[in-house]
Amino acid sequence: MIVRIIGGATLIIPTRNIPKAQSVSEEIKKSFNSSARVIIYQLDLNDFSSVRACAEKIALEFSRIDILINNAGIVVREFKKSKDGFETHLQTNYLSPFLFTMHLLPSLSRSDHARIINLSSLLHFVGKINFEDLNLEYEQFNVWAAYSQSKLAMTLFGNELARKFEDISVSNIHVYTADPTIVRTKLFDDFFPAEISSLINPLLKNTRQGAGTTIYCATSPQVADETGLYYINCDTTAPSLYASSPSLAMKLWARTIELVGLPNNYLSTIFLI
Repeated sequence: MIVRIIGGATLIIPTRNIPKAQSVSEEIKKSFNSSARVIIYQLDLNDFSSVRACAEKIALEFSRIDILINNAGIVVREFKKSKDGFETHLQTNYLSPFLFTMHLLPSLSRSDHARIINLSSLLHFVGKINFEDLNLEYEQFNVWAAYSQSKLAMTLFGNELARKFEDISVSNIHVYTADPTIVRTKLFDDFFPAEISSLINPLLKNTRQGAGTTIYCATSPQVADETGLYYINCDTTAPSLYASSPSLAMKLWARTIELVGLPNNYLSTIFLI
């Protein structure tokens, strides 16, 4: 989800499910303003070629982007691979958002004050990065391990991107990692059998409550000058020890750049350093 603020706001929804996004667009216009500008783009995070094509289309139409929210996430109970040969949680929840963000950095860099918000999860606290088997192919597949690894990777991505911006003196792009905690969505239902979900669901946040921290990071003037921090319930907190490791974040960044097919000096080509 991308927002460009020029007077009003233009909301861009990159999505795999166009009809569903059109329904959401109508709800937005009905709830807020019939003249609200909502634009929908086709995007399949399971396919790098789709990620690159979508980012290129957006960059052509919008020279400046103010807010990028990497909100997508999936839960798949069985082992599957993407079109590019990666385990689906790894690609959909991490590699493709990484690639999407990299391709939109030129547009973000033209904003006076851009924000990148990456969604993580409480499960990142139990996640580990298995560099010897990122696809989790060599042991019996575990959906919890796959999902928690992808969310730990997203948290490390935010930390490392903020550090790299600081190192190269990019001060107009701020990076936030938002944790919605546990929200009553289909994503949560995919983790558990229906009889268990029905018992737990009343205790969870609804989607409006779950979006609170993301919206806070995207719009609050209170965090305008912050970057590289982890937020739960609209407040900062410490991520896991793994997520706080600069050496692990640097190692993952180097591996990710290679996996998504970008050059090692990619940031220097954008910011001319």
